[in-house]
Amino acid sequence: MESLGHEVRVPLETETFAANTTENDWHHEAREGMLAHYDNIAYGDAILVTNFDKGWIVWYIGWATLVDMGIACYLRKQIFILNPLPEENLVRYVQEINLMLPVIINGNLSKIQ
Repeated sequence: MESLGHEVRVPLETETFAANTTENDWHHEAREGMLAHYDNIAYGDAILVTNFDKGWIVWYIGWATLVDMGIACYLRKQIFILNPLPEENLVRYVQEINLMLPVIINGNLSKIQ
């Protein structure tokens, strides 16, 4: 994405928070990281969902990514999805994803404008 001229902000790594010694510290650090991640969504013009296969589900989009997409949609940010959506019988919230009007780029990063 950067080679195409886009500024990229990547979600913070979970391992950063798991290294803390107490559960309360971990929850506090994880919450702060989550809020910083949402700030990144608010800062940007768009989000790119990189949906790859997970187990036997082709082009999986998980719950945490669905939350990110919901925040982006609420903030009127463009949502790009790298691969086609998973089958609705495998991921039951595909209809909600479609309501967010994402742009499916089918692996072609140059479609992000």
